[in-house]
Amino acid sequence: MKFIKTSFAIAAIAGALLAAPAQAAVLYMDDFDGNSPSFTTDYTAVAPGPNAGLPEGVEIITNNPNSVHPYWAAFTNGTGKALIVNGSTASVPNNVFTSAAVAVSTSGSYSFGASVANICCNSSYFPNASAASKLLFAFIVNGVEKPTATTFLTLPGPVGGNYPNAGTFFDVTAAINLTAGDMFQVIIRNDINAAGGNDFALDNIVLENTRTAIPEPLTLSLFGAGLAAATALRRRKKMQKA
Repeated sequence: MKFIKTSFAIAAIAGALLAAPAQAAVLYMDDFDGNSPSFTTDYTAVAPGPNAGLPEGVEIITNNPNSVHPYWAAFTNGTGKALIVNGSTASVPNNVFTSAAVAVSTSGSYSFGASVANICCNSSYFPNASAASKLLFAFIVNGVEKPTATTFLTLPGPVGGNYPNAGTFFDVTAAINLTAGDMFQVIIRNDINAAGGNDFALDNIVLENTRTAIPEPLTLSLFGAGLAAATALRRRKKMQKA
């Protein structure tokens, strides 16, 4: 009886391992809580401080846009630092950020995500009109750019005397299938060159592998041992009845 219980216990444990849910593996992430982003950029990095965000074409890592620009809105959700950008004008290239290349070790379905916020403007800027922020997220695989993955477009202000959702982060997501050995990059472009408004924040940039977990050889061995023991038990019972 002890042997029987042990055999079924082995089979049950192995079966549970085989039925384990898919596990997401984070391959790349930048939450900007450090002071140096891992992206290369056409913008000029400046240290946070009063009015540091006034010049066009600068980027700043801070937890409060209003602390670096008098017309920018403070964040309304989320915590920690984010990358703040004073949107490009016609004299600044549109390539906002390009990530470092990430080596893909497992083939499968991947999920890309980022948090984006429009930061222009607060009530001090009313009634001046401001441009929207339009960011294009594209993928580069093995040096070849894929079609645009997703787009983030904020509402221009003011609308009814307010700047809708200024300072509020929204999530953008996109899916892509990658193969083991691929080199993956993300490129984020600003598609608007207006001087007024066109200011945004980026945070929580992540690439995850959502593949289904594959059973380890030991798990399969345990499962097989449990099934073999259970089969042997059934045969013994049939022989005894005969």
